[in-house]
Amino acid sequence: MAEEKKEVKEKKAAPVIDEKAKEGRVLAALSYIWVIGLIILLFTKRNNDYVVFHAKQATVLGLGALIALHLFFAAWPILTIITVILGAVSLAGLVMAALGKRFEIPAVKEIASKMTI
Repeated sequence: MAEEKKEVKEKKAAPVIDEKAKEGRVLAALSYIWVIGLIILLFTKRNNDYVVFHAKQATVLGLGALIALHLFFAAWPILTIITVILGAVSLAGLVMAALGKRFEIPAVKEIASKMTI
């Protein structure tokens, strides 16, 4: 009885890999390294659906990452300008507070007045 349970556990733990997966494991894994998936998709034999499946997924992920990277760099100048403006206004607030003056920042004043402490 104990041997049967051990044998069943061993059978469940073994991964199910067909021949195409065995043949294409390396290419399928390499396809997730940035542009290599697109290269594999374009220049290798398409007779292994396992490799093609992973190369397609990797290409979509790579394109998504490329788009996200471009959006980040496109927004970078805008975020820098906003940060500089916020820093300048903060510096002005610091100076006014040090001089004992009340410095009301138009958009910020309304939001700050609604805060409860």
